[in-house]
Amino acid sequence: MSEPARRLVVLRHGESRANREGVWQGQYDSPLTEVGVLQAQAAAKVIALGSPALVVASDLTRAATTGDIVASAAEVTVSYDGRLREIDVGEWTGMSGLLVKERYAVERERHLRGEDFKRGVSGESLSDVQARVRPLLEDVLGRLEPGRVGVLATHGITARVIVGTMLGLQISQMWHLFGGFGNCHWAEVAESTLAAPPSFPVLGGSTWRLQGWNLRAPMLDHAQGDAPNDERRA
Repeated sequence: MSEPARRLVVLRHGESRANREGVWQGQYDSPLTEVGVLQAQAAAKVIALGSPALVVASDLTRAATTGDIVASAAEVTVSYDGRLREIDVGEWTGMSGLLVKERYAVERERHLRGEDFKRGVSGESLSDVQARVRPLLEDVLGRLEPGRVGVLATHGITARVIVGTMLGLQISQMWHLFGGFGNCHWAEVAESTLAAPPSFPVLGGSTWRLQGWNLRAPMLDHAQGDAPNDERRA
């Protein structure tokens, strides 16, 4: 009999002050708003029902605070890891969406198409993000015992890359198959019990399947802090 499947919840942080102001964040450190805290508390109540064994959060304040709230609800210890940070958006950091659109029109369109290039001239590409999250995933899954649940509190673009990497998708597929994450929405992936082709990517000794995307606590329908444009998603 095979061991019980592990699951991983990949959670985006609650609404941050920069989200509300329409500012490109990347690795700019912006705190949660009051709405963001309420979103994290609502998500934590649902996620805690799965009895997570561990919570790992990005060390940026908006995700670290979200991770703290989830860990408290689940009565586990949270740890922080810089490899879960959002994509570095270089020269766009701290700029309004309108200013980026005006000064970097071509690059912004490339971003919206999900092309694999360095954001904001000096920032990271999606491949760069994948290169730093893959070892993190191996570390976390190495600590996750059979049948247990782990939670990663991270950021919108990084979350897409994490889930896509676990499913063995190409960079372009990650962008176009998944829509953007709302604040404090999450995805859930689980170990697959089916045999995979020999060439299929393995993480943590297993292959993985998607169980849910952009999941949310019910109250988030009434406390959603993101506008539907990509200027506020990083």
